[in-house]
Amino acid sequence: MILSNYYWQFEGALSKQICKRIIKLGLSKKVKKSKIEFFTDGSPKEKANAAGRKRDSSQAFLNNSWIYTNIHPATHAANKSAGWNYQWDWTEDIQFGVYKKNQFYGWHTDQGVEHTNSNRNAVGKMRKLTSSVQLSDPDTYEGGGIQLDPRDDDPDLYEKKPFIDLSRKQGTIICFPANLWHRAMPVTKGTRYSLTLWHWGYPFR
Repeated sequence: MILSNYYWQFEGALSKQICKRIIKLGLSKKVKKSKIEFFTDGSPKEKANAAGRKRDSSQAFLNNSWIYTNIHPATHAANKSAGWNYQWDWTEDIQFGVYKKNQFYGWHTDQGVEHTNSNRNAVGKMRKLTSSVQLSDPDTYEGGGIQLDPRDDDPDLYEKKPFIDLSRKQGTIICFPANLWHRAMPVTKGTRYSLTLWHWGYPFR
């Protein structure tokens, strides 16, 4: 995948007050351990072990309209400014992520057969864009950086690592194509909170 821009970000787009409000809301929900679906052979135990090597974090889901209202303008602006101009018309429930010490999410994409949604708004569509929001003050945690890899394959297969490090500033909204490889590095101290939104549209033609 060759693009002029692999991501577009708006540093500090959300105020500290809004970030704190979202964190408080997220923590008021039932936060559960994140899961990964594997469409491969293997016993449930083998799949669980594989998932643990790929991802260790917790999450809850939000669907408050005021959160979409605060983030969607940035997504639309990024889609245009970056030159992607992807058609999309629906965003699924928002993932509130919690990463404590040693927790992480290894290299992955947000687009694939494992990413399905039973909502009628997703019928015939696919994830096309991802918006990620840095909710935490970077002074409250260490590690936990977000990295992108523009190559169209699993980065674990390569020795040379031309990765892109993204902003840690609180309130930053980062947008990128959903099929781009990315990861959340392990948190080494404190807790990192984030939001992830997936924007759906009809398949590319």
